[in-house]
Amino acid sequence: MASAFWLLVVNDYLLVMIGTFWLLATTVQAKGIFRRQAAALLTGILLVWIANFLYLGQWVSVSWLDLTPFAMTIAGAIYVWNLLRLHLFEVVPVARTVIYESIHDAIVVTDLHQRIVEINQAAQQFFAPPPGRQLVGTLLSPLIGEQAPSISAIIEQQAEWRGDTRLVAGGAERVFDLRISTVRGGDQCPLGWLYIFHDITRRWQAEHELERLALQLEERVQERTHALETEMAERQVALVALAESEGRNRAILDTIPDLMVRITCNGGNPCALQVEAVHPDRKSWLHATQRLDALLPANLRQLTDRAVCNQSGHVERTEYDVLLDGEPAVLEARITSISELECLAMIRDITVQRRAELQLRYQANLLDNISDAVISVDNNLRVISWNRAAEVLYGYPATEVIGRPLRE
Repeated sequence: MASAFWLLVVNDYLLVMIGTFWLLATTVQAKGIFRRQAAALLTGILLVWIANFLYLGQWVSVSWLDLTPFAMTIAGAIYVWNLLRLHLFEVVPVARTVIYESIHDAIVVTDLHQRIVEINQAAQQFFAPPPGRQLVGTLLSPLIGEQAPSISAIIEQQAEWRGDTRLVAGGAERVFDLRISTVRGGDQCPLGWLYIFHDITRRWQAEHELERLALQLEERVQERTHALETEMAERQVALVALAESEGRNRAILDTIPDLMVRITCNGGNPCALQVEAVHPDRKSWLHATQRLDALLPANLRQLTDRAVCNQSGHVERTEYDVLLDGEPAVLEARITSISELECLAMIRDITVQRRAELQLRYQANLLDNISDAVISVDNNLRVISWNRAAEVLYGYPATEVIGRPLRE
């Protein structure tokens, strides 16, 4: 019975001693608040050890006095202080192994010969070794494939390195942000290498997709810019052509000989004709004919009556044939009312114009036989000609297009 008691005592003291040494090692290795927590626990248990040794060694003057309960009381006070002030069991250190295994990045530690000595769960899943095969102790180079030479060159230079690398896993290529750093001991001597593989495949794909879309957008912008430049050049050509056409039209208008006549009507009496003004260029008209009424239309009475009745800027227009210097000519009379008893008549020789129209019809016939679409517009960008090729190309007949804005 006594031997069992002493065996139990030895076992208890041995366990407490092991716990004390473990707590001492924890105090030495811990940092910050965790070291203070461990130091408080170690202080309490050391007080109990000292008091118990004093009692067992009979080093106390009062032999029957056991200081161990008093030491336990002090230790309990220290533990209460540890709980309240140092937040024991509230601020708990997380095991580095748990942190190491919970990181989503693949982490591999190798020795100086590139043999794997540590690998976390994420790296195990990424490299996916065959069932029953352990990666620890194997070379890293077969796992990283084509990237092994470049990484080995970096290792030989013993340099810290970070960059993007492509690796094939599970039959699919993935892109990683790879960090390589040296693992050093307490004497700063290199012990191995730390590899951190951060998967950036989705980001890399998104960046390349953005680059592709940016290139497409740039191409479309260039195409649109080229189209706008072409359109502006064509429009400039058209404006130049319109300006030239306008200049020609002005020249034609300046060369058309007009005669201005003011007509005074006396009720039912025949109209009295009075020449208001004769332009110097029109004097040949008077030389060509001795009578001014020979230049007026035969139905002048009816035209002036209608112009007076309508008023409000209404213009009566008529064309008629006359002889000028024995030659047939075509005149145009435009008559408008300027008062209840007065009208203004503009007499214009349109013989040249009619001949020009015949020429234009001939040219229009030529344009109609051209296979290319030909369109002309005036200064207001209204269509003035539309050949047959344009009708076929755009599907609109000339009767619907001529006179309408080109933008429509």
